[in-house]
Amino acid sequence: MGISGLKDLTLKIEQWVLVLLFTFLIQVSVIFEAMAADTTIKGTTADSNAASLEVTNSSNTSLLYVRNDGNVGVGTASPNQELTIEGTMSLKEQADADADTVAYGQVWVKDTAPNTLYFTDDAGTDVQLGFTSRCSVGLAGNQPLVHDVWTKVLFATEDYDNDGEFTSNRFTAKKAGWYHVDSSLYVIVPVLVRVELDVRVNGTSKRFHRVESPANYACPVVSADIYLDVGGYVEIWAQQDGDDDRTIYVGVATWFNIHRFA
Repeated sequence: MGISGLKDLTLKIEQWVLVLLFTFLIQVSVIFEAMAADTTIKGTTADSNAASLEVTNSSNTSLLYVRNDGNVGVGTASPNQELTIEGTMSLKEQADADADTVAYGQVWVKDTAPNTLYFTDDAGTDVQLGFTSRCSVGLAGNQPLVHDVWTKVLFATEDYDNDGEFTSNRFTAKKAGWYHVDSSLYVIVPVLVRVELDVRVNGTSKRFHRVESPANYACPVVSADIYLDVGGYVEIWAQQDGDDDRTIYVGVATWFNIHRFA
């Protein structure tokens, strides 16, 4: 092949490269606006089932998928909402929500223990999300239980979450909301002696449970859902109707748990 023929072949190859490149640019409609220093990727159809943009790995697995109707999929090519994530999502912990924006809320993770999830509305009101345990308390030591006299149970050893809400043998709410309370006592008493357990909210009886000893012990269990304002408190009281004083024993059957769920 002569020099002129080689030049013709080179020219044809360059022309085909230009045609292919031009066709590609038309298909994806990539528009570069140099003055604005941004990039627009425009789909070729209004079909909501087609992608405006898809990023895959070497195995052709979808990593990022932007559909023509605006739905975005991360790890999926079938986003069913404006954002669909196939898998888990992580949020960096932070001290507080960002600045408020009218008509928009925020979801974030607080950076202090127990690192719980929060929602903040556009007025800046923080709401802790989820059924999160606020306090689990045990006895510091065995406690006498006088017969026929209501006695406050001296729960004192907080083993979760140590947020300072349990003092003076009572739980005091730092946040207003609905709380679930449950408690149990283990008391050794003669057969048929009754042991009563009472949940008291701000000093008033809310729910109590009476159990009659089936053998030589009694283990009353009580639970209640209550609403507490900030500063509202919960205490556990007990009594037994035997002839002698008895003992509330430390152990796995003696506990006081309280959780805020709304």
